[in-house]
Amino acid sequence: MLFCRFKSLENGISRFNIYSNALSIGLNSKRWISGYSSGSYNSITIKHDGRCITLDVRGVPRLSKRKFFKSQHSIELENRNLSKLSFVVSEIPKYDALCIGISKNELSLLRDYLDKTENKDLNSHKDIKKFKSILINKQYSHIIPLLKCARSLSISFIDVGRERHSELEAFSEAALNNKRELLSLFLLYLQNGNVLQDGKTLEEFSKSSPTIYSSIVQQSALYIMHRLHSEIYEIKRSPIFQSKSKNLHLLLVVEEHLKGALINDLNAKFPLLFHHKNVPDTLAMKELERTTLANWSKFVFCFLVFPTVAFFGFFALVLKFYSMQVARDSEICISDDFATDVKRRNIIGFWKNSGKADSSRD
Repeated sequence: MLFCRFKSLENGISRFNIYSNALSIGLNSKRWISGYSSGSYNSITIKHDGRCITLDVRGVPRLSKRKFFKSQHSIELENRNLSKLSFVVSEIPKYDALCIGISKNELSLLRDYLDKTENKDLNSHKDIKKFKSILINKQYSHIIPLLKCARSLSISFIDVGRERHSELEAFSEAALNNKRELLSLFLLYLQNGNVLQDGKTLEEFSKSSPTIYSSIVQQSALYIMHRLHSEIYEIKRSPIFQSKSKNLHLLLVVEEHLKGALINDLNAKFPLLFHHKNVPDTLAMKELERTTLANWSKFVFCFLVFPTVAFFGFFALVLKFYSMQVARDSEICISDDFATDVKRRNIIGFWKNSGKADSSRD
């Protein structure tokens, strides 16, 4: 029975060719599943409004966007990431609701995208339609299988993540105020590539650029904790949980690099929020939500636009100076040749005139 449900899930996400094979491996490999069944996530249990709520935390890695020129290490890493994603997808039927670490706008976008692709109701031009489909698949290739599985099983999903523009604004503010950390981050990127890819590079990132690390990882994890608190606190009013049983089992899925910081926050602070019956901290969430992109615009201008314009401007000046120098050298060469030719003609003329003078005397 369970295998049939997993098989239907595999058929439901077969359109995504990038990871369909890995999903089938993850769903059918008992050896692999047994290796990740224990200790792969933290489970937190709280009591609120007479209900026992169990929250399991999972981390899913972003899938690689490269299709060609992959090294053996990158291929192994991608297969491992696909296996992790497929296993998380296979675990969704156990839960009453799925909490995803994406924002409300992102979830709305993905819902519309799935509705249109499933109903084949894409009214845009073919080129635009293809571009949008490829863009969404690349950006959210680790989220789309989760949503498709939850939709196929009629499991509710909740957005608990921070807006992307808030993350960009927080990163820009930290980078502008800590340029030395930005340089360290740039050097770490040149050395390792994606600084969020595994625990080792994350640890190096946190040590070399602690302020920027906090803006990207710790603030996002803290925001997710506050959003979870807000959703669970209003559990009586939520239409998602009204029809559920007294004991709720929730699955929280976030990006892999947020998992460690989020688990630390949940273990240290989350039970206390419900023990003391604290109301949701809306002020803290507003501080973490950045409504403007002023710092991001400044960052783009200072570190992308201005250096690019300065480089090409300097290159144009060097090219102009070189062309002027070449033209000047050619003029000098022509003038020297002309002067030499005139001098030679004058000498020849002098000797001719002197020869005529000698003949007239004779």
